[in-house]
Amino acid sequence: MKRAIQLIIIVAMILGYNLSAKAQEKQWEHSLYVSSGIFMVTDLTDTFVGKGFTVKAGYGINRYFTEYISVMSGIAWHKDMENLFSPVTGGTSDWFEFIDIPLILQAHLNDDVADNKWLLGIGPVFSFCTKNDEYAYDDGEAHQSSGLDKIKNFNFALMPMIAYETKHLRIGIEGNIGLRNVKLLHGELSGTKHLHNICAMFGVKF
Repeated sequence: MKRAIQLIIIVAMILGYNLSAKAQEKQWEHSLYVSSGIFMVTDLTDTFVGKGFTVKAGYGINRYFTEYISVMSGIAWHKDMENLFSPVTGGTSDWFEFIDIPLILQAHLNDDVADNKWLLGIGPVFSFCTKNDEYAYDDGEAHQSSGLDKIKNFNFALMPMIAYETKHLRIGIEGNIGLRNVKLLHGELSGTKHLHNICAMFGVKF
């Protein structure tokens, strides 16, 4: 009888360990992703909208709290390039590089196919400018801002996203809505500058 009880306890412990390991299996998820799309510069004091091209590459770490809810953070690099295919003179085209730290709340919605889900996400992105652009002029006049940085070193954006994910792949669309006026005026300029993008994204999960 005693040996039977011991055997039952051992079996229960093994089953408990296996169930626990299975429950923990989806707690953490890593991903590598690239994306590209439209870059937009807006001035809220004017009707100006500049357009260009954005490229991104990043690493994400996803913490699952349930099968359907997770929070993703990580680190990414992105480059914004205005007037990529038709550059203009006088330093009016914007070219910037950033390191991004996102914090995205994600909802994973079941599809009819096993392991496949729709993903809806939204959250803040903290961006640090690693390569600024400078004001430059070709009109032959002296300008106070000439040779100085165009934007502040820190930007804050809101990222909405929608994607379709399989067991190891994720394909979707993500946006960055710039919430901070990043324009540096240097005492002689006016207006505001908000940076936005909308990109197609492809990721690998593991």
